[in-house]
Amino acid sequence: WITRGPKTGFFSKTVKNIFNNNNNTVWLGTIDGLFLYDIVSDTIIKTFNISNGLSDNFITSIIKVNDDFWISTYNGINILKPDGKIEIIDKNTGLGDNIITCLLYVNNEIWIGTKNWGINIYNLKNKTIRSITGADGIISNSINSISFYNNRFLIATDEGVSIYDPILDSYFNYTKTDGLAMNQVKTIIQNPFGIWCGTVGEGISVLNPSTEEWSVFNEAQGLIDGFIFKIVEDGQYLWIGTFNGITMYDYFNKTFMNYSMDNGLPDNSIGEINVTNQYIFIGSDNNGFGYIQKNYPANEFHLSFNNIHNSLINIESLYQVTDE
Repeated sequence: WITRGPKTGFFSKTVKNIFNNNNNTVWLGTIDGLFLYDIVSDTIIKTFNISNGLSDNFITSIIKVNDDFWISTYNGINILKPDGKIEIIDKNTGLGDNIITCLLYVNNEIWIGTKNWGINIYNLKNKTIRSITGADGIISNSINSISFYNNRFLIATDEGVSIYDPILDSYFNYTKTDGLAMNQVKTIIQNPFGIWCGTVGEGISVLNPSTEEWSVFNEAQGLIDGFIFKIVEDGQYLWIGTFNGITMYDYFNKTFMNYSMDNGLPDNSIGEINVTNQYIFIGSDNNGFGYIQKNYPANEFHLSFNNIHNSLINIESLYQVTDE
């Protein structure tokens, strides 16, 4: 018999961010705090929340900078040191906004996306903070996602997309008028096939940087849903988290494979995807998280999720995923 109980605190039903710590553990950023999950023992082995030092329980992003973990929340940034101590950066120490939506580590700087104050840039060497706002050329001060490709920053906002070229010190802005399916964009990445912009309700808009032409992927082309939360690249595949499940898109063969609760997902609303060498992790809005081992001969999901507040319940199941 295998049983699961409240071993190390509680596990939240809503997982907003997942960071691969090593082959056997992952950090889970939730609306109830930060948890370190051990895959082998299937247990939570560390917990951080406002009771032991976090500035807020609502975690939006986790990155590793040297030996420290930077954790963004709805009340500033928490820097988790190797000894377990936490340092806090917020409006009192130079941030323009305490509601942090995303973090990106590039060239000894932390790019900090905020809800109301554009992008704050923290220089690790001299520990200074500067800001990029609409007054500087960015299309919106409400930032949802930042990525980096070919020395350019790709910025998804509530009012369109900005591409910043630091060499030219120039912004290239795109809205529905320019070809975006809609202005509210939650996630953005670039690969050799284009710039992929996940919108809130109208699928994925893809910009060809060479021709400046847009194309659209939505339910008509094969997406499981048009409300896009996350796009992650894994070799020739794109894993796409939506309000109604996951789509795996093979852009070499131009094929779609869709997954939902019928195929073993913990929930249909998938807001987070993290790809490691061994696993693909997903974080849901209503029922915890799940992961798939990439070297399985068939697609089998190992799920761990919890429906009871203040209890850790890990239910292990294997599901065979079929084309249906």
